[in-house]
Amino acid sequence: LSRAEATLPMKEQITREKYRVGDRIKTYILDVKSSARGTQIILSRTHPEFVKKLFGLEVPEIYEGIVEIKGVVREPGARSKIAVYSKDANVDAVGACVGMKGMRVQAVITELSGERIDIALYDDDPEVFIKNALSPSKTTSVTANTKFKSAMVVVPDGQLSLAIGKEGQNVRLAAKLTGWKIDIRSESEIAKERDAIARKQAEDELFKKPEEMKEEPDAQSPVLADQTVETENAEEIIQEAAIIGLDKKIMGKLHEAGLDTVEQLKGMSVNKLIKIPGIGKASAEKIYNIVKKLEV
Repeated sequence: LSRAEATLPMKEQITREKYRVGDRIKTYILDVKSSARGTQIILSRTHPEFVKKLFGLEVPEIYEGIVEIKGVVREPGARSKIAVYSKDANVDAVGACVGMKGMRVQAVITELSGERIDIALYDDDPEVFIKNALSPSKTTSVTANTKFKSAMVVVPDGQLSLAIGKEGQNVRLAAKLTGWKIDIRSESEIAKERDAIARKQAEDELFKKPEEMKEEPDAQSPVLADQTVETENAEEIIQEAAIIGLDKKIMGKLHEAGLDTVEQLKGMSVNKLIKIPGIGKASAEKIYNIVKKLEV
């Protein structure tokens, strides 16, 4: 390069670091420019490749090509995540980078002025890779949607804050490292959502749309099924809801009894339902069982 000038721009410096004349520091060569004044070298200590090069100096397995760094993401001065992979089944990629008693990774951390480093094992299976990338938090399950490249991650309640990280740092870096959008939920949140879905399905089963109504008469009430509903609001009854397994005439009987909503049916026993004119035992039991599910 003959005569050259190297500069370390402010934006390429780790925020809390201060340098003095005569200090010896390691940097990454970000760019080399030629000008009339000579060659100018742009240096960086914040670039992700800088972390990669530091591990190459500290870990022989990386230098020899046995262990490969698949990706590096950083929030300089705060935290980094790297994904590693071993080409030799007998070599532990993560263990090689950590070193005996953590000496290798600690050397890199010291060079980066205490920047925290998470080492995750790379995997071709996105669900496994996402799970590893969220380390050190533990996960219950990971469900990946390849079409939208997004994943739903469920974690134990006690691991939620660790999985998300301070100001979302852990999940943010994991998303960048894997290239997937990650949505984290706790086990209790998922349980509540499942309960809500179950209740909605049970309610949908109880009340059906008019076009889904059955025309067959109630097997337990053949005589009543043949009767004509004498009400001026018959069409309105049909539009409101239809109880599964019951015909329009039975719906008319429920309407005449003032029972048009699920809330009104809650708390009613089979015996009470049977007392409603036009409601047979089979229909009463079906209504009772479905409403019971909604009360859970």
